[in-house]
Amino acid sequence: MPSIPLVQLNNSTEIPIIGIRGGPSAMIVEAYDATKDWVLMAIQAGYRHIDTALIGLGWCPPFGEAVGRTQ
Repeated sequence: MPSIPLVQLNNSTEIPIIGIRGGPSAMIVEAYDATKDWVLMAIQAGYRHIDTALIGLGWCPPFGEAVGRTQ
């Protein structure tokens, strides 16, 4: 798996410098599988910083299913 550069925050926590956000809307039934597949592909590509700020808007199930598939 490729190495993703990290940045150190002022509290010494390190986070990946590259992240993902967005994707097809999981609130649209037709986009549910696309969202899940999109997140799964990002994880398989090495992304580890995933912006989940929109979880309250229906993102939780496809994100959870994608993460569950990687284990």
